[in-house]
Amino acid sequence: MKARVIETGEIIEVKSLYSPTYSRLDCNGKIFEEYDADELEFEPGPKMVSLDKICEWVKEHYLEYPNEDLSDTKKFISDLRKEFE
Repeated sequence: MKARVIETGEIIEVKSLYSPTYSRLDCNGKIFEEYDADELEFEPGPKMVSLDKICEWVKEHYLEYPNEDLSDTKKFISDLRKEFE
């Protein structure tokens, strides 16, 4: 996960190997630096999006692909809903 070191402002990749200490690893997977949780500000994680929002986006943007047929887009949305509901 990404975090910002409060003291220096540097954005780094860290792993929580044992709580509440976070470790920055080198390219060989060995601990390079360690930080306590109060020394870091964590960047927000992935955002959850509803299936309805995804389907709306597909409907709005299908025209960006001139070879796409509207019926293909509707079928894609239908298949998407079936898969994730």
